[in-house]
Amino acid sequence: MSEQSRSMPHRSVDEDAATPGGRPGNQTGGDWANHRPSAAELAEHLGGMQFPISKADLVQNIRWQKAPLPVIYYVERLPEKEYRDAEEIARAVEDM
Repeated sequence: MSEQSRSMPHRSVDEDAATPGGRPGNQTGGDWANHRPSAAELAEHLGGMQFPISKADLVQNIRWQKAPLPVIYYVERLPEKEYRDAEEIARAVEDM
C-alpha cells in the first residue's frame, strides 16, 4: 500500500451508497433502504409475470424490466421461496 493511499480517508460501501453522487448502480443501502415500494408500485412491475414464481426468477424479471432501485432493493431481500401471486409479494415487502 502506498503512503498516499494510507493517508486517504476510506469510506464503507454503505457510506458511499448513501452519499449523493455515490457510485452509480450501488444497491447496498442509501436512500433505497428508506423508500419501501407501495403495493401499487410493486403491482406495476409484477404485472404479466407467470405465477407461481421463485425468488430467483422474480429478481431476474424485476431487473430485466429495469424497475426502480427501491423495488429491486426490496425484492432482492425477500425470503427464498415460491410466490403464488403479486399480493403475496406485496405483503412480504410490507412486512419487512
